[in-house]
Parts: sequence; structure tokens; C-alpha cells
Amino acid sequence: MAATNHERVGSALALLSAGLAPFVERECVAKYGAEWVDTLADNETGMKVSKKDAQFLLKAMWDAWNDVFRAKLSQTDRTYVIELRNIRNRWAHQETFSTDDAYRALDTTHRLLLDVSAADQAVEVDRMKQELLRTRFSEQTRQRERKRWAKDGFSYNGLVVAWPAILRISAEQSGQAVQLSLEG
Repeated sequence: MAATNHERVGSALALLSAGLAPFVERECVAKYGAEWVDTLADNETGMKVSKKDAQFLLKAMWDAWNDVFRAKLSQTDRTYVIELRNIRNRWAHQETFSTDDAYRALDTTHRLLLDVSAADQAVEVDRMKQELLRTRFSEQTRQRERKRWAKDGFSYNGLVVAWPAILRISAEQSGQAVQLSLEG
């Protein structure tokens, strides 16, 4: 069974977590030391934070941008971070994703993974993007085919409805009598 767009985005977020975690940890340990998670957690609720969670990683990148990531990543990457935070929140709250939204989520994920040198995860997300495009193009082809069949059907129906008139005109031109149905 084909994956839904929501499932595709969820898979991309899992790959994002796997690709971002080593990068974020390396950079944050260099700046904050071994207790970097506690420093960036901003955890007033006392809940345990996972340093492999996409939400935490993206929030940590956003919050520590100037101190940690600004020197390593571009302003465009910062834009990717905030966009992915919004995507992750939409995904977590079970919002629907159109094909365009899902493609954009996959593309943004792919771009950020490339920029943090998470090549393995980037390749997998790129594969997902290509699969989504193939699915989209197949659906567009099916829709065009259905429209063509509907148009052909309309033409045929017009011919069937016009057939008695065609017989009558033919008969008038040839001078022959034509037996029509009881209705005609």
C-alpha cells in the first residue's frame, strides 16, 4: 500500500533526527560541554528530553543559532530550521499534507541534511522525493486519461442521441422510407 503524505513527512522527520543528532551534539559539546542538553533543554516541566528528538534538535538549533550554528551554517539553513519546526508541529498535530506540502517538507529536509553533511539520510530523503514525484505524475496521467475517456464518451453519447436524425436525413436524401422506433 502506498504511503500517505503524512507518513512520508514522518519518515523524513525520523531521518532528519538521525542526521541532525551527531551534528548538533558535536557543535553543542564544543560550545557548552557535556551538559549541553541540560543547557539547551529549557525544561521547566521536568520532562526528560531526548537529544535525538527532531523537536528538541530543531529548537536547540534555533535557540543556540548565534552562539553555536551561525558560524557553521548559512542564513538559509536557519530558514530551513524554522520551516522544519513548523512542519514537525503540523505533523505532530496530525494535520494533513497536500502533495505539494509533503514535497516541500521532503525537499527542505533534504537540503538541511546535505548542509550538515548527513549524506546517508539525505540520499534516503531524496529517494522519497523522487518516489513522491513519480506518484504525483502517475496520478496526473490517470486524471488526464479519465478526462479523455469522458470526452470520448460524450462524443459517443452525442452520436447515439443523434442517430435517429442521421437516419432520417439519409432517408430523405435517398428517397427511401426509414422505419424508426416507436418513440421516433
